[in-house]
Amino acid sequence: MILGGVEVLWDDLDAARTMLDRAAESLTASPELSLRTGLALIRVRLLEALGQPEAALAVLRLEAYERGASDVDHPLLHRLLDAWEPGLLFALGEREHATRLLEERMHDCPTAEHRIALARFRVASGCPQDGLALLADVTDVNAPISRVLALRVEAIAHDALLDPDAVQRWMVPDGMA
Repeated sequence: MILGGVEVLWDDLDAARTMLDRAAESLTASPELSLRTGLALIRVRLLEALGQPEAALAVLRLEAYERGASDVDHPLLHRLLDAWEPGLLFALGEREHATRLLEERMHDCPTAEHRIALARFRVASGCPQDGLALLADVTDVNAPISRVLALRVEAIAHDALLDPDAVQRWMVPDGMA
């Protein structure tokens, strides 16, 4: 499962799909909900990278539903589920709704993942300075995936300051602008 996640980060999507399929077979009957949720989150990232945000959103919502029906609570997984849904809505063109939803969630329980997602929205909307300001407040990032995402958004924001069209190449997949 971890190798599949690394393959997604490295943009080796075919290898990621193979690794995640193997992990899914291994975890089918696992009572460990946190492992299954972790696998679902990596699948969401893979589907998003493959340009399938609708499928990614469906997987994310199903996982949130299944996780909500259990007694298992894992704070990082909850924060990621909570922050990634607006990101997928944003990718589907529901930018205002996604931004409003994320701002509401930040108001209720602000996390580093929420700030990273909102920074991504600001950069993608042509406001890289606002995105960088949000990232400056990200101090409680202890999950490696969140650190990587924060650094990626920060790099793209700096690119956008030098080349305003760079954000379109990095943050908006083909056909989703």
